[in-house]
Amino acid sequence: MRTKKPRTRRKRIASLVLLLAVLQQLAPIRSAFAAENGGNGESGSFQELESWRLAVCRLQGGKLPEEGRRLQYSIPRYLIEELEKIPLRYPDRHEVSAMRAQKLSREIDRLQTRYHELQYRRDRAFLRSEKKSRRNLEDQQDQVLREIYELNRALSRIESSETTSKLEGGKAEGLPIELGEKNKRAELYHPPDIDLAAWSRLEDFDAVLSGSIEVLDELYYVELVLYLRGQDERIVFFQEAFFPYESRELIEKITPRLRDLVYARDWADLLLRVRPREAEIYLDEKRGAPDNEGRLSFLEPGPHLLQVRAPGYVDRELGLSLESSRTKEIEVVLEKETPISLLVRSQPPGAEVYLNATPMGKTPLLLRELSSPAVLALQKENYRDIYRIYSGDSGELDISFPVRDEVFSELNGRAQDRVYRSLAGFFLTIPLTMLSYGQSSQYAYAHNSAMISGAEQSEIDRLHAASSLWYTAYLGGLFINAIFLTDSIISTGYYIKNSEQW
Repeated sequence: MRTKKPRTRRKRIASLVLLLAVLQQLAPIRSAFAAENGGNGESGSFQELESWRLAVCRLQGGKLPEEGRRLQYSIPRYLIEELEKIPLRYPDRHEVSAMRAQKLSREIDRLQTRYHELQYRRDRAFLRSEKKSRRNLEDQQDQVLREIYELNRALSRIESSETTSKLEGGKAEGLPIELGEKNKRAELYHPPDIDLAAWSRLEDFDAVLSGSIEVLDELYYVELVLYLRGQDERIVFFQEAFFPYESRELIEKITPRLRDLVYARDWADLLLRVRPREAEIYLDEKRGAPDNEGRLSFLEPGPHLLQVRAPGYVDRELGLSLESSRTKEIEVVLEKETPISLLVRSQPPGAEVYLNATPMGKTPLLLRELSSPAVLALQKENYRDIYRIYSGDSGELDISFPVRDEVFSELNGRAQDRVYRSLAGFFLTIPLTMLSYGQSSQYAYAHNSAMISGAEQSEIDRLHAASSLWYTAYLGGLFINAIFLTDSIISTGYYIKNSEQW
């Protein structure tokens, strides 16, 4: 009995493993059956289309000269620049359904791979008798099966041509165009060695732009192909022979056809040559923003109202009609309004004059051919800036500059300090002046007394010299007192005048 027991246990384990393998194979059948009999619920894990992914490949070519090898790269790179300007892709209903079905299929494949991984981990947990881990894995498997079931229901509805949430009235909303990672870095994908359909599924691209280039004597022959994965359609949209120096003109021929295929909606461009260049452009009452070439791209074909405006110029309005897949060029030259002359003066002179933010010179200044209204700005160091909008006829403009607040405070403080210093000097020198006057009077009185009493001549001379010295000091004190008093009076007047003016 002991020798047979291990064999019986191994048989039981092998039977359970076989049973789990059978259940694993039946899981897709359960999902398919659920999809055929499913309700109308939506998939919880699937999200709507976010972008239309496009890859651009290098042109294929055999033995090409150096110039031909350069064209293999330069032509696709030019096309990448044009593709980046296309705002959206407007797929039709069939393409949207196909794209959603492909996305659902990819998600289902991912979940099935996840289910098999969980199944493998569950078998290992069973063999190791890890009950808690096995139950956790079983719960995860159930969740994956529910997600697969919901995705199969959604895929079944798409295949039965039900309306997708991206469709309104039979038209799809625009999808942002997303170039491949290499194309975003200005690099090109290597031409696929396998079928474009298989390569697009493998790399998960909705479209692939590829082509070939060959040498024909002195000419080159180029063929461009756009593969649309949603329609499973390979479109040869351009075939032409050209000289190598015509590569830029070739791009201009390719661009409209590429736009028609990728944009998938009628479009028209407007190329404007406007003078002055700073003029504002309005199309159908909406502000336009032309690119560096002056081009407004991807407009609706048909009638439009063009308005061009600029300060100092007469506005213009033009009615125009744009043709589908065409670029219309228009030149608009605005006429200046009636010019005027203006003489600008300032007090103090020498101020910088700016006309519409353009420096014109220093005052006094005569401005000729001035268009009304004009925005004038005058600037001078230590004075406030002056701004004026002049809308009159020819004439003169006199402007007085007020001093800046910080300069006024500094000047006013200096004048006030000078008044205080002058008054302080005046009052401090008065005692010295009085002392000199007193000493001079005493020596003069002593000198007169000595002369009357008949004192010695040397004593009389000494008293006369002392009296003269102190009298001279007295006169000097009066002069200094007058200077301080005069300066205090002038500084006080200057301080009062500045305070009243500023």
